[in-house]
Formats: sequence, C-alpha cells, structure tokens
Amino acid sequence: MKVFPNNKTKVFMSVSKFPGNTGSNFHNSLFNYLKLNSLYFPLKLNNEKNFKKIILDLNIAGCSVSMPFKKTIFKFLDKHHITCKITKNVNTIINKKHKLIGYNTDFMASNQILKLKIKKIRSCLLLGNGSVAKTIYKSLKLKKIKNISLSSRSKDYKGWGLDLNDSIISWKKRNSINADLLINATPIGMIINDRLPMKTKNVKNFKNIIDLPINDENKLKKMCKKLNINYISGHEFAFIQALEQFKLYSNGKKISYKLAKKIVGK
Repeated sequence: MKVFPNNKTKVFMSVSKFPGNTGSNFHNSLFNYLKLNSLYFPLKLNNEKNFKKIILDLNIAGCSVSMPFKKTIFKFLDKHHITCKITKNVNTIINKKHKLIGYNTDFMASNQILKLKIKKIRSCLLLGNGSVAKTIYKSLKLKKIKNISLSSRSKDYKGWGLDLNDSIISWKKRNSINADLLINATPIGMIINDRLPMKTKNVKNFKNIIDLPINDENKLKKMCKKLNINYISGHEFAFIQALEQFKLYSNGKKISYKLAKKIVGK
C-alpha cells in the first residue's frame, strides 16, 4: 500500500546552495519501501540567516546540510551530538520537540569504512582541507593513526587541532609520500575534472585509497583495479553516510546496506 502525504506526514529536507535530487531519491525510496508516512525534498538556501525559523515554523522533522553551511549552521543548534562536537561540523539535524539536534553522519561513515574496509593503517596521506576532510581526519585520530600527512593548495588547517606527529606538506611534495592509505578529499577526479590527485607513477605508493569525488568511472578507480589497490569510492562513502542519516530520520529503523542498495539502485 502506497503512503500519500497528509496532515500527519513527517517532512524532511536538505539545504544547499545547489540542491540536487540524490538525497531525495535515496530517502523517499526507503520511506516508500518501509511504508513510512514521511517525505523528503531538496531546498535551495542562499544564506543561513532564517534557517532556524524555517525549520521550526514549518515543523520540519529533520534536515540534511550541505556545504557551505556545515560550519555556519552549527551555531543555530540547541544540542550537539558527540559526532558534531568532535568535528565542529553538522550535516544532519533532527527537530525534537522544537529543539534542533545536530549530527555528523560523515563522521559515522568514515568510522565505519576505516573499521570494516581498511586494515592495518599506520600511515595516511590526506588531500584537501574542507569540512569532510576535517571530519575524516578526526576519524583517523580516533583510530589512533599517528603518522598523518596533510596536503592542500592553501595549507589552511586552522581549527583542526593537529597533533605534533602530523605534518603539513606542500602540494608538490604529496607526490613523494608512501603510505598505507590515501584519502582524496578534493574535487580532483569528478566527472567535470577527471584527473588523478597525484602523478600516475605514484598511485602504486598506497595500499588503500578512499576517493571522495563521486564518479564511478574515473581514472583513479581504473588504475586501482589494475594495480590491485583496495579502492573505496565517493559513491560508497556517500551511500553509507546517507544510510546513517536515514536511521536518524526513521527513528532507528534498521535496514541493511545490501537491501538499501537493492531498493535505491545505483
């Protein structure tokens, strides 16, 4: 039986400067499968000035937050889940009795991937310095990985709380690093910019690669397959993140990764 929106429907939304339909397709597919009286839609937001008023006045049950609002919306929250406190970033909000509670499901997803899909990490090269890069850095520290090299074009890591063991290296020097894990948290490798995040000959310097740009047929993925390097795509990271988000939206409804993949499709 299909559930139609009515006066008891829980409404969820995403806020972004450039909203897309990926989140809507994901959450509405799972809401429909579980016959939950819930609806998710994307909303274009130019600034966060009236964000809290919109959520409360419209009684929005939950909200997904995209860049550039992951940092700025943090201050509007009434409560912060531990995942939000650790990273100082928010990407998911739950409206509980008119109190806004912030979560960071990127942090949950990176913890899962580091625990289940990558083994014996002693060293890491992290490319990029955006909010997701910072979130993954916090996951690496939680896993007690001490040898972390960070590289970005701007070298701006203010507010990251870096350890003395960590090293900030130049963008050029990234090509000379050997590590157990490479994390590409830059836009390099997206469909509109299908390049490698480093020189071709240096890809073999890593045993595992987490590649956040969402492009399932990019050059780096093809090289990793050829070189037998453990590769985790941005698509997979985003899917795990969204599944964690759905658990919050559905008040803890459990749905397996495999079943969710089948329901949502590619």
